[in-house]
Amino acid sequence: MDLGFLPPSLDYFSISGRMAWYGRKGTDTQPLPYNPANGVYNSAVEFNSEPIRLTFDASKAIWGPKYTHFVDVWVAYRYWQNKFGLDHNRALACTATLGAVTVSNGSCTESSLYSGITVKF
Repeated sequence: MDLGFLPPSLDYFSISGRMAWYGRKGTDTQPLPYNPANGVYNSAVEFNSEPIRLTFDASKAIWGPKYTHFVDVWVAYRYWQNKFGLDHNRALACTATLGAVTVSNGSCTESSLYSGITVKF
């Protein structure tokens, strides 16, 4: 998707990707019913964003519109919280107990940033 609201001097940027929210899926150890005493919790709403990519069309900026998308430089970000519906603050697979305190171990949240260059020839 081109960012058409930018002034013509910045007409070289575009954005792509997707974001989605997925509803609750029952309990984290389905078919067992909700029971915090046994460590069975309801699942959480899952948020997933597949790479949200900001692209700079370098060839168009340098050589003009005739060479659009011959060289693209991009940066992408991916975020996934409550992977597979597991609550990152309460599910046994996502937490660790230190003494009497339960803390998230980060295994049910994913966050990554990466970049690259795409060349068409």
